[in-house]
Amino acid sequence: MKSVKVLSMAAAVSVLAAPGVRAESVTVKAAIPFDFVAADQQLPSGEYLFVRTDDPGVVHIYATTTREHVATLFCRALPKAADAGTQLVFDKHGSQRFLKSIRSADGSGAYVPETRSERQAQAQAQAEALAQARARLVAEAQATGGRSSGASRP
Repeated sequence: MKSVKVLSMAAAVSVLAAPGVRAESVTVKAAIPFDFVAADQQLPSGEYLFVRTDDPGVVHIYATTTREHVATLFCRALPKAADAGTQLVFDKHGSQRFLKSIRSADGSGAYVPETRSERQAQAQAQAEALAQARARLVAEAQATGGRSSGASRP
């Protein structure tokens, strides 16, 4: 009878512990030569592991040097397994780069939705580009004395 109680308790503990222990497989190991943003986290250049869990749409990012968990991505459609053709895709807004997707050679992959910090960086980059274009037009107008470079007036 005593062994049945011990086995029952052991089974209960293993069932309760099971959600905390998930089978994880490395999706991508990548050396990223620039600082980037993933899941609204600014990450320095370095080597990272992108790990897919049993939870659909979840990828964890770990720094390989410290094995520290640095971010969690909530994605659409994940690659089934990594292969030699897997690549990370980044968008650049101003001086910042944002992780956008993880693509496998077979065309499957994970798409990372746009975050608040990416929208802000994109708006700031557009505002800076507009300000530079305006400054260029003003400088050109001053250089030509306010004359347009088109056809001359009679």
